[in-house]
Amino acid sequence: MKHSRSESQDPSVNSDKKQKTHDEINQNQNHSRSIRTAFDIKFALSEVRMIFRPIGNVVTVWPFKNHPVPKKNEREILDELSKLSKKANKVSKPYCVGTLKDPFYLEVTYPGCEFKCDDLRYDSYKDAIQKWLENAPVSGFGDNRVLETKVDPDVRRACEIPADGFKVKKELLKTIEKIWSSNFHPANVRVEPYKIHIYGKGGHFKSHRDTPEKLLVGTFLLGIDDTTMIPEKFYDDSDFDEEIDFESDEEVDCDDESDIYTESSDNDAEDDQAVDGDQVAEGGRAVEGDQVQVESDRDAEGDRDIEAHLDAGSRGVKAKSGFNGRAGNFCIGNIQRTAKTGQWVAFYPDVPHSVEPLVRGYRAAIAFKIYSQKDVNISEEVSRRYPSVVEQTRAVLSKIEGPYGIVLQHHYPMGTDADDLVGVDAVILSAAKQVRSNTVRVIPIMVRIDEERIDKYPIHDLESCIDARVYPFTHHHVDICLVRSDDHTKESIAWIQNVKNLPFFSWDFKNKSVKWSSEEDEINHTGNESDGTRETSVYLAYAIVVL
Repeated sequence: MKHSRSESQDPSVNSDKKQKTHDEINQNQNHSRSIRTAFDIKFALSEVRMIFRPIGNVVTVWPFKNHPVPKKNEREILDELSKLSKKANKVSKPYCVGTLKDPFYLEVTYPGCEFKCDDLRYDSYKDAIQKWLENAPVSGFGDNRVLETKVDPDVRRACEIPADGFKVKKELLKTIEKIWSSNFHPANVRVEPYKIHIYGKGGHFKSHRDTPEKLLVGTFLLGIDDTTMIPEKFYDDSDFDEEIDFESDEEVDCDDESDIYTESSDNDAEDDQAVDGDQVAEGGRAVEGDQVQVESDRDAEGDRDIEAHLDAGSRGVKAKSGFNGRAGNFCIGNIQRTAKTGQWVAFYPDVPHSVEPLVRGYRAAIAFKIYSQKDVNISEEVSRRYPSVVEQTRAVLSKIEGPYGIVLQHHYPMGTDADDLVGVDAVILSAAKQVRSNTVRVIPIMVRIDEERIDKYPIHDLESCIDARVYPFTHHHVDICLVRSDDHTKESIAWIQNVKNLPFFSWDFKNKSVKWSSEEDEINHTGNESDGTRETSVYLAYAIVVL
């Protein structure tokens, strides 16, 4: 069920309405091409290297022994860019937490889940959330390998209320806009209610990233109620022992905008970043990153305080050792967060996050989507807000001689424009434009990695090797692979026809790019022995190209 964005449903034609120009028609056609089926993408990926030549190679430090290393000057650039990435993530953080100052209005109209509160504040909403768990649809998740929505309780066990099943006031949306603008970029955004996520006992959601979407720049989660941190001796969860039936023959209502599930390692999280001082926004506060945060929690009756002593985290609070249910079940980076009334978490869509299994109790939170407005000039905004880190990045990029590319750190959907970049990627773009303003492009790329890892034996002179070729993968290139091109398509990629041998710098390639496919076999396999392994992998990413 998709959330309506207030388009008119009237089929009548208004004769006074401004007609679309040729450029606008082309733009709409191009945007429609950005929505691909899994078959389209898979077929294009198999054809692109047959039709187009590579435009360069990835330059990185591969996480394997005995692999070729970059040249000295390339290694210096990688080291400097890695350091600047950490600095950029301090001022342009990938996620942030806080608590609303004021109560807010919530009305739920979904059948069987009716609820209304004019001033939702710290309190127990046990009866309402019990009804939601019983009557709300089962949550699905998006599988980006096949581009479809799935239901699998091993990946996600939760319920949800869709956007047309609840209401909030415009004042809350404005407050969220202000919080986002104070802590993230782009600052000019609009906020749309998305879903209410409900987790009961045993509920969980494995580490994942949110589904990429055109103009989508962020997710904002606002807590409704959370009883997972109440000690067992004060908590009676008998009302919540009933398991949700995920094997029902009834049709499950899941939309294709659900969260994407991908297995994410700890390296995916931005664990090494710290906030410089308070991040304060009107209508909310963010937790300081340089002091121990002590939160006071109450049981469902509100008459007992239970202190949860937590270490200071990179973006807020952090459990002392691994996952700790007392610190909250929502995990992002190296923090854990509850869904108590008014507590919020905001983050870019591609930042890995999870909901760890609930041992007891429940948690419920409203999810909002943050969209960029179309009139954003991200390079100018970033230069104005973060002049120091942009200047430092510009100084590094000015040392690179000749054309080059930089593999971006965030994940974006096909059809992303330069002004859609976020975080450290926007900082790099702004700096690159200051060095060579008229030769900077942002494009999707496919990287094919052929890798041989050789086992070292004294009698062998074989060496490990790796070849990481970069191919352009714009929607124009996909159209050509699918035999859907026209003269306009070929004209649009003429600028890249003669581009070749570019170094594409990436200081954390395998952790930041999306692996689409991988095949592995053994080298010189005889009996029970072999000389090593050969792996061919395909990765998708976005890159800045500077000519």
